[in-house]
Amino acid sequence: MNIFKPFVLLFICGPVSHLFSADLPKDLVKKILKATDEYQNYDIVFNRSFKYPLEKDTLIETYSSSVYTQNESAYIGWHIINYKRSGSPRSLAASNGNEICRMNYKEQLHFCQNNQQTEKFNENLKAYLYTPLYLTKENLNQYELKSETKDFFELNKTDTGKDNKGRVSYIAKSVLKIAKSSYLPVSEITVTTSGTRVQYASYELIEINTNKQFNIHQIKNKADSFLNVIKAVPNGDSLKAAKKDLYRKLKIGDTAYMFTANTYDGKPFNLIHLKDSIIVLDFFYTTCKPCITALPELNAIYKNLSSQGVTVVGVNAFSTDWDNLNTFVSDHQIVYPIVKTSKQVLYEYGVTGFPRLIVIRNGIVVKVYFGYVKGMEQELQKLLDELKK
Repeated sequence: MNIFKPFVLLFICGPVSHLFSADLPKDLVKKILKATDEYQNYDIVFNRSFKYPLEKDTLIETYSSSVYTQNESAYIGWHIINYKRSGSPRSLAASNGNEICRMNYKEQLHFCQNNQQTEKFNENLKAYLYTPLYLTKENLNQYELKSETKDFFELNKTDTGKDNKGRVSYIAKSVLKIAKSSYLPVSEITVTTSGTRVQYASYELIEINTNKQFNIHQIKNKADSFLNVIKAVPNGDSLKAAKKDLYRKLKIGDTAYMFTANTYDGKPFNLIHLKDSIIVLDFFYTTCKPCITALPELNAIYKNLSSQGVTVVGVNAFSTDWDNLNTFVSDHQIVYPIVKTSKQVLYEYGVTGFPRLIVIRNGIVVKVYFGYVKGMEQELQKLLDELKK
């Protein structure tokens, strides 16, 4: 069956819809689940679009995929992903049920996992081989039936997240369209807002055909051929392992690396000028959610603990991020200095994950925080009290 694109115009000039808000009728849930269950083995073409905060353009990708279900958590399949605007290839992913590999065309690297190596194999399988028809009763029960037209059911849901003070930190609103002709999900749009920042993601079904008759051995052989193509380019995990040797294994008591840089607004910066302060280095990038979650506490630390000699410095070593820093600082009302550094600073401080907070006193590393720590201001105050003893 072919399902074509009715999406954008419906929001602007589509037919009059009946608006209401109610839990999904049980009969509708059954029909949707029955329809998606019939598509256990299928070929599909769909578009995915992404618009990230601070990025100017929307990324639109076209997926051409085949999926063959083995059980609830494992399947064989492959994705060929192209940039929609240029038609050029972006990536290729494939799984034979026991191994999954993906290749990035731009970097010409491949990454593989097998179900013996990681407990997260099935989770990563679903991430690498995106399956828009995979809906469960639990998924559907998160939605409300918001409106209905001659051709579609429109289902809505709203998710919220809160910061450590119980304030709403983001709101994500999703609109899922179910075609009345097939009871399949034909589009979904999710808009996430956090302050003035907006992130957009969508799925749009173009064509789908079920494969009820197939030879599993032939399918596995085809998946294996895709895996062989992917493995023909260099192994990214091997290169990453080699690159790890560049990173210093930082320990408490080590001498801190002193560096010079420029602030985001072009002023010269030298870490050694802060040698008489207790320095909190915050390694971050602008689209890192935990990094963003930490910002209010870092602002509070800078404001409330400066009387005890504490200062905070945000460190960004990603040149692709630097054009966004002015907007980022303004949107989040960051009050402490943000500096742009070379990757060498990441290597010297052994930073391989974000956010990473490193506390320095008298030029010596006294504490390392891996990731966002709730109640960071209180944690740091305890550390200051200990240092005074």
